[in-house]
Amino acid sequence: MKWLFARLTQRVKFIKLYKHAAWVEHSSHVETMKTGDIKMAYRPKVVGVDKAGSNDKDGLYEFVLHLEDGTMCRVFYNRFPEWKLTNVSRLLKTPCPICRKDYICNCFEKFKVELDAQMQDGRLEQLA
Repeated sequence: MKWLFARLTQRVKFIKLYKHAAWVEHSSHVETMKTGDIKMAYRPKVVGVDKAGSNDKDGLYEFVLHLEDGTMCRVFYNRFPEWKLTNVSRLLKTPCPICRKDYICNCFEKFKVELDAQMQDGRLEQLA
């Protein structure tokens, strides 16, 4: 009986280890560092911008960003007193490239600064 229990325990440990290794190997957004820590390697790159809506009186604008990996995000800007990114949300057309969820997540909130910097490179003034 002890032999059977030990064998099952080894099998469970192997399956857990195999699943984790397969997840790390097949995830394009995660890379394993030498220390064994996991760090984010996803960097969004804006390739296209569409103006989705605006309220010129209040200075509120809504844009749809097309990212390099095919993900689409909706960003909201407030123009007064200066351009300020207020909210980022992923459009639910493809799974999230960061957490791989197919439903609502807040992963792109972490990349507000990067997305805002790419939008500030002259795109906001052209679209508004």
